[in-house]
Amino acid sequence: LFIRLLCMRYMGWTVAQFEQVWNPSNCEIWRLDKQPDGRYYLATAYSAHEDPETGKMEMVESPLHFGPDRGYDIPYSMRRPRSAVYAEQLADEQSASLS
Repeated sequence: LFIRLLCMRYMGWTVAQFEQVWNPSNCEIWRLDKQPDGRYYLATAYSAHEDPETGKMEMVESPLHFGPDRGYDIPYSMRRPRSAVYAEQLADEQSASLS
């Protein structure tokens, strides 16, 4: 729950978006990558899985579950802070008005 709350606050998710994101599984890690502009991007999740041949536990990349049945990956627009999304939209509008 905490990582979802952190992402909701940092990424600017609405309550409806927050409720569509599933809690991480046990031992699941969500990775945030720092971008050149200093903002963080929700990159991916890793889950612990046992290798059937060796019996060792390993971290495997997994989707960030979204939607009523966990059947979707989190949309790209929800992986970036809302301020970054708005900045890109504004830049696109300004470049369109100049041409």
